[in-house]
Parts: sequence; C-alpha cells; structure tokens
Amino acid sequence: MDMEELIGRINAFTQLAKERALSAAEQQERQQLRAEYMALFKANFRQQLDSTVVQRDDGSKVPLKDWKKSVEQDANDAFTDK
Repeated sequence: MDMEELIGRINAFTQLAKERALSAAEQQERQQLRAEYMALFKANFRQQLDSTVVQRDDGSKVPLKDWKKSVEQDANDAFTDK
C-alpha cells in the first residue's frame, strides 16, 4: 500500500471507532496499518535526509550526514593553524 491508501484505511478505522467499538481483528489491523505507515514515513524521511546537502560559505556542498564531521574538522584545522 502507498501512503495515501494507508492514511485512508487508518482514517476509516478512526471514524468507525468513533461510531462503535472496534472488534479485536479491526484493532489489530489498525495497529498493523499504523506500524506500516510509520515504517514508510521513517524510510521516506531518511531518504530525504540522505539526499540533503549543506552549502558552505565557500560554495562547496557537503552531504548532511557528513556536515557535522566537516564542521568539527574545520574547527580543528582553525585551532591548529594558529
């Protein structure tokens, strides 16, 4: 299922839960759908972060995952150069 389908199914269960108590099978399916949604959300977010780059003052681009290391390295280089 894609995100839209998952959201639709989860929302349908939420609406149904407002009208009446969900059966055990319905509650279990809703939990599975929520878990699948969260897994997809986290994977999509991780992919977005992995493709994010930070442009430094000098114009160079550093992947976000390597940015902290490059900032620390620059600080170390600036400290040792003095």
